[in-house]
Amino acid sequence: MPSASSADAHTFFGQGVPAADTSMFQQLFAIMAQQNQTFQSAIQAQMQQTQMQMQQAQAQFEQLMLQQGGRHRKKEPPSYEGKIDEDLELWIFDTEEYYASNCAIMIADSSDFAAMVSRNLGTTVLNRYRTFSAPCETEGRHKTWSLFKHHLRAPFRPRDFEYNLRECLFELKQSGTIHDYVSKFQDLLSQTEIPISELEKRFYFQHGLRTETSVKIKEESPVTLAAAVEQATNFEFAHFDG
Repeated sequence: MPSASSADAHTFFGQGVPAADTSMFQQLFAIMAQQNQTFQSAIQAQMQQTQMQMQQAQAQFEQLMLQQGGRHRKKEPPSYEGKIDEDLELWIFDTEEYYASNCAIMIADSSDFAAMVSRNLGTTVLNRYRTFSAPCETEGRHKTWSLFKHHLRAPFRPRDFEYNLRECLFELKQSGTIHDYVSKFQDLLSQTEIPISELEKRFYFQHGLRTETSVKIKEESPVTLAAAVEQATNFEFAHFDG
């Protein structure tokens, strides 16, 4: 005749498990199912919010385009798939040129421009945008264009990008006004992720200046790039009208 303890047992996954343990497992599974449902709901809500932001940003941009005569633009916005033969920096440049008439949106401390540009991304890069968006929303930070560019550069830049960037800094030459040269130099410099010392910055900057201005900077021997830029600008305006 079966004992009381064996009567309280039943089969669970093919093994005899006491009723108390069975109840515990059922509760555990219920909790796990609830947590999974909550997680899935949160992901879905985040995706819906991101999509809504993208649509709002696009609507705002289209309205601005109409106000500024942008309805006549024929060229499609630059797209980026994140493929190995694509140039990320060229895409960033093309994107900023394409939307240059709406520079205020681009540089604003808001999520509008990044959300709008994300419509031009392929699946792989769009997933990077999603992983970029989540912590920004959690921490209450705006998903600015500047932050998004920084987020994209880590996985999609060439392996020797930093070396190539320094080659570009060294090879850059002043061919017009000092303002144009400084703008191009600062644009290249802003792309580096590895710090460059002030002495190296001055070296690259001075090397590309026209001969007379370069000689003047060498005589002044500034210790920072900012000082070198100021001295070069003053000299250029005094001798070459800028």
